[in-house]
Amino acid sequence: MQGWQAVMLAEASTAADLGAAMRAVGEHRLAFWDAMLWATARRTGVRILISEDLQDGRMLDGVRFIDPFAAHNSALLEQLLPR
Repeated sequence: MQGWQAVMLAEASTAADLGAAMRAVGEHRLAFWDAMLWATARRTGVRILISEDLQDGRMLDGVRFIDPFAAHNSALLEQLLPR
């Protein structure tokens, strides 16, 4: 686990993230847990969120959703992800 922690930061959600997530559920029709992930990621400065569960290519308040299984994203993911 320590090896993963060295390359992947973990961030806890806050009450403010919950509020932002609830707004995203209502305004953007995100599922609750997707909205929580988005809200926490946005607050911490994440600009690209890789998930098959969100609308590929969509930008939401500065965060772009990328589907890792969409073939057209393979070149982009090669650029973004370290080897």
